[in-house]
Amino acid sequence: MKAHLRTFTFLMALLILPALACNMPSGAATQTAPAAEFTAAAGTVAAQLTRQAAGTDAAPAQTSTAPTTAPTTGVPDATPSPTSSPTPPAGDPRQELGEPDWVDDFSGELRWPLYDDDHVTMEIVDQALEMTALNADGWESWMVAVPRLQDFYLEMTAEPEPCSGRDRFGLLFRAPEPNEGYLFGINCAGEYALRIWDGDEYTVIIDWTPSEHIRTEGENRIGVMARGASISLFANGNLLTRLTHTAYDRGAFGPFIGAANTGDFTVRITEIAFWELD
Repeated sequence: MKAHLRTFTFLMALLILPALACNMPSGAATQTAPAAEFTAAAGTVAAQLTRQAAGTDAAPAQTSTAPTTAPTTGVPDATPSPTSSPTPPAGDPRQELGEPDWVDDFSGELRWPLYDDDHVTMEIVDQALEMTALNADGWESWMVAVPRLQDFYLEMTAEPEPCSGRDRFGLLFRAPEPNEGYLFGINCAGEYALRIWDGDEYTVIIDWTPSEHIRTEGENRIGVMARGASISLFANGNLLTRLTHTAYDRGAFGPFIGAANTGDFTVRITEIAFWELD
């Protein structure tokens, strides 16, 4: 059965963890966001702000993804060569699974409660969800939406503005609580990672790993397929890795962002969708 965003019930809370120099955050404090900020929203979202451990945010050698222009070599042809859409890679889940069971392309009514604070801003602009990490301090901000998925393929299409190094964004999934879950992210150096946040500290499952399938400029489509203990990570339809892990077997999901190198780092998310697996 196809699911629709308007059928879900929502809860919102803002959780802030204080930053500790050279340490993971601890001693979480809870604040209640002003109700007036969310009266127009019809979705479930919670935000969790965390901080990466010291040393893991050092920028790799590749530190810029600003577009470059090829040198001019002569007068262009009068008739440009025809272009075609790239052929989807073999094994692309989106091609194999058909229409999603749930999708938000940010073109209709407001589905997500949006907020601003000292670390992040969120707004809908030109049919996209824009998340901006204000400070290059390693903090990560995320939103969590129900339903609580068990076996699924979850996908997000997003494009960062110019950034560098380990400025990052991605998906939180199988979150049993707003402040727990798996985080699958990619960064502006063309790397991916998989971690767990358990409410107190991170556990690195896959440390930042380069992949030719991650674009350092332009749009990326990243996905997670979870079936039982099997977790597969995808970028632009290509399988990055497959592993077995049993920390969490179901939970909520949402996008996250974090800046390590670039202040006011912005990601434009144009679609989030999922497919439930039998």
